[in-house]
Amino acid sequence: MSKQIYYVETFTTKPFQGSPVAVCLLEHAEERPWMLNIAAALNLPEAVFVVPRGPNRFDLRTMTTRSEIEPGASTVLAAASILFSKRMADRTKPITFFTHVGSISASIANRTIEMNFPAQEAVEVTTPLPLLTKALDREPQYVGQRGKDFLVLLSSESALKRVRPDFALLRQTEVQGLIVTAPAGASRKYDFAVRTFYPDINVGQGDPTTCSLHSMLGPFWMPRLGKTQLTGYRYARWGGLLDLTVDGDRIKFCGEAVTIFEGELKV
Repeated sequence: MSKQIYYVETFTTKPFQGSPVAVCLLEHAEERPWMLNIAAALNLPEAVFVVPRGPNRFDLRTMTTRSEIEPGASTVLAAASILFSKRMADRTKPITFFTHVGSISASIANRTIEMNFPAQEAVEVTTPLPLLTKALDREPQYVGQRGKDFLVLLSSESALKRVRPDFALLRQTEVQGLIVTAPAGASRKYDFAVRTFYPDINVGQGDPTTCSLHSMLGPFWMPRLGKTQLTGYRYARWGGLLDLTVDGDRIKFCGEAVTIFEGELKV
């Protein structure tokens, strides 16, 4: 099998209206610098590299134009969409993706693809983070941390919409990913709103939908709202609704994708 490449729009049923992802299907694992060069050349928010491990079992790694990040909803959805549509995976069984944050499964559910991520709970930060507060120019109601990802709760959706982070300040902190969330306004048809910021990634292209976005928001909002089925709204260039189901230590959600073009890598 040659190195196949696909341009996929995720979380949409119409071309050019979703979150774009490049999917690269490889015969064997490549070195990280090579994958970063490909991602930079493609110049999309995310590029996912998939290597077969066995029937319906694949290794998966996600790159931006500048660094490797956790796999997210868009990259898993894009990869599963290609593997199912090209009959590279059995459509009657789930696909298991092996990643550095654990295994992630994807299966066909009616006309959508259902993804199953490990839940990740943030640990509340009790020590003040003055640079983070200054970078947001907002006083958080809560700050949680998982690794280098931080989850910040603001008082309202209107406050969330006004956030303009100082990325120069953020780069002076240990923050890799910043997830800022707030309860939805009273008239909204969703439960919460969220924005994501990644200081060391090319933010001009849109913020990647990483594993942390879904895996941390589910366990965070479930006890506060008293429900296991949640709907959030993501403010971003490629945003939209996020439907989450908290199932024990897993997070489930569905999406659709559209393939725009396919080709072959020559390097």
